[in-house]
Parts: sequence; structure tokens; C-alpha cells
Amino acid sequence: MIRIKFTGEKRWFAAIRNVRRAIIVQAKTLPMIQAVDFSNLIIFNINNQRTFMRGYSKYHPKYAAWKQVNVPMKATKFWDLHGDLVRAVQPYQIGGASWPFKTTGGSAWMAGIPPGIDDSGGKSWLGGVQPTGAIRPPMGAKKQIAMYATINERLRPLFGPTEREYARSSDRIAHHVRAGISIMRRWV
Repeated sequence: MIRIKFTGEKRWFAAIRNVRRAIIVQAKTLPMIQAVDFSNLIIFNINNQRTFMRGYSKYHPKYAAWKQVNVPMKATKFWDLHGDLVRAVQPYQIGGASWPFKTTGGSAWMAGIPPGIDDSGGKSWLGGVQPTGAIRPPMGAKKQIAMYATINERLRPLFGPTEREYARSSDRIAHHVRAGISIMRRWV
């Protein structure tokens, strides 16, 4: 018969309990922290017109003329007209009882544009020149921001390159490593 004698089993069980608590806390807070961080990076990239935006195709001439007349300070900026997109980008929870995927605590965190948020309206998709040659003032009904962000993402990607940048960021990786280390420290 082989006998194994644990020395300090109370210490082992206490360490396991501490790790379990840390994992539960990290499981709830780390996704939220990542969503906030990614939202901030999207907003930063819009406000600073990141380098990947330099490769974008130019605006349609009618839209460029319309934007120059109606919002001259932002005429050359991509993904920025009246600031509706920047105000809409946020971390938000998805899930709950109606969510089809099983998640910890019934919900998960995302960053981006929550469904159902409208812009302020009054935007022109194509510009708009009257028969006299005059450029029309802002026009157009309110639209869901997620809808036109999806369309613009195909032509001038913002969210995809930002996602790749987020995944490669050494600062963010270091943050998540520190979170893992804080869990591991609970063992001792």
C-alpha cells in the first residue's frame, strides 16, 4: 500500500480557494476592461486619423464638395462628420436570458456601436447638387449608426485594423499577463 502524506494541506486548500476567487473576479471584470480599452482605441484612431486611414480611397467628388461646404473643419477626415460615431462607440453588455450563447453570469462584453442607436440626422450620403449648381444644406433622415458603419467598413475599414492593432499591442498583452500573474500569486 502506498501512502501519500500532504503537509500543510490547509495552505494548499487556502491557495486553491484564493485562485478560485481571483478567477471569478477576473472572469467578470477582465472582459469589461478589454471592452473599455478597445472602445477607447477606436475613438483614438478616429480622432487621430491613424496611419491605416492614409490608404483609403478618396471621397466621391459630390460628397467631398458637400462635406467641404457643410463641415469644413472635418472635410478631409474619415469616419468623422458630426461626431455621432465617436459618441456612439462604447463598451456594452450583450446576453442575458434571451442571448443564445452560454456566457458566464448570463452576459458578455463587447465594444463598438450598440444596436438601435441613431445618428443626429441631416447627413447626405451622396452630397447633393441642385440643378442650379448650388450645394444643398445637410439633409437626410436619422439612420442607425451600426448600419452605416457596416457599409463604410467595407470601403474604408476602421474596426478590423483597430482590432488587429489591439491584438498586437504589447501594452495590452502586458496588462493581461499582469492579470494572470496576480492570479498565480494567489497560489503562494
